[in-house]
Amino acid sequence: MALVKGTFPYDLTNLLGGRVRVLISKIDTAPVAIPVKINDIIKLSSPYEAAAKWTDVGAARDAASYSRGFSSEGWEIQQVNSAVLEDITGTARSVSLSLGEVRQDLLELLEQSPGAETIAKGVGQSPQKAVPFGNFTDLTRWRVAFIAQRKQKSGIVKEKTGGKERGRFVAITINEATISADETGIEFDKGSMSHVPLTFNAFAAAGEEEGEEFGRWILEEAGEVE
Repeated sequence: MALVKGTFPYDLTNLLGGRVRVLISKIDTAPVAIPVKINDIIKLSSPYEAAAKWTDVGAARDAASYSRGFSSEGWEIQQVNSAVLEDITGTARSVSLSLGEVRQDLLELLEQSPGAETIAKGVGQSPQKAVPFGNFTDLTRWRVAFIAQRKQKSGIVKEKTGGKERGRFVAITINEATISADETGIEFDKGSMSHVPLTFNAFAAAGEEEGEEFGRWILEEAGEVE
């Protein structure tokens, strides 16, 4: 611990901020398992490659965020003028991110495209990729992960291979999610980088224990990576 004592105590080891790495994995006929530790998503030693079937979203113009909300109804009785008990009627979780890289796979995600088409090199043209779009009646489901990193002042992880020292990782994982119905698109503006703001809404994953079906926070502790 790096506890600063006094009238207003705080612990430096718990501070978190700065950049975040966003990774996604498509849930198809052979989905990647629900991650339970950070190294199910990325390797914990440099250069921190993504695990199989996980893809980095890459550059982002704006900050990524995670939100949690719930709805409730109060139980009222005749004897008092306010609710005496509260019943939770629903929970909602979502993650929002900014797609800064205009590339084939992310456009397929945005448009719920059936897949890219390859246009071969020919007379008067270079090779091309086309991402068709149109009506869709169902949404592709994804696993989503945010990985942030604490400052070394908040605790050090030493990587055995190469002896590198770094700050601890913190991850948020969403077991199943689809893109939201909110209107979104790409702006093209002089002097401004194009990007796509996108939100994923979380759904409960079938077969998971109650209280664990949406995802998890994973906090790496100080130590050594073998």
